[in-house]
Parts: sequence; structure tokens; C-alpha cells
Amino acid sequence: MPELMTTAEVAAYLRLKQRKVYELVRNREIPCARVTGKLLFPRRMVDLWIEQNVDFAGSRPADAPLVFAGSHDRVAGSRSSPPEAPKDWRVSPSAKRCWPAST
Repeated sequence: MPELMTTAEVAAYLRLKQRKVYELVRNREIPCARVTGKLLFPRRMVDLWIEQNVDFAGSRPADAPLVFAGSHDRVAGSRSSPPEAPKDWRVSPSAKRCWPAST
């Protein structure tokens, strides 16, 4: 397969009709470049586009959840207050933000 495919080549590659390829281009759903009025599809980007749009019910590795460290939230059942900011830190009046004091 060539590095840059024409509309007919990408349609054959994806096993679609050319009309569907033009619809995907019109909706900006498939990566392509227009060179002197001719549509060209980089094969590497089309392959990546296919991989990103795979939908299946198999055991796909899940993205790691975001972890926010350093929370001062109270633990369920705990009566203790959140820790105080270090002495050399400034604390905002609302006590929701603190930052190092400038030297």
C-alpha cells in the first residue's frame, strides 16, 4: 500500500464505497489532506483513526483513574480536623488555598 492513498484506494482499504468516504471527509471524521483539489489519505493516520475508533465489549485495558494526592478531606468516622498549613506558608482568608510565603 502506498503511504498516501487516493479516495478509491482508501475506500478499497476500508471496504467502503467512495460515496461513504466522501461523507466521512465532509463530516471531518477521517484524516485527509487536500492537495491541488485532490483528497489524499495518509495510510498511517487512517490506521491510527481505525485503532482509535475500535468499539468492542472485550477486556480492553481501562485508563488509569486520576488520583488527587494530598487531600485534606476527613476520613469517614474521623473527628479530627485537617492538618494545619506549615508556619512559613500563607493561608487564604477562606482557608481553601495555601502557598509558600515569598522570601
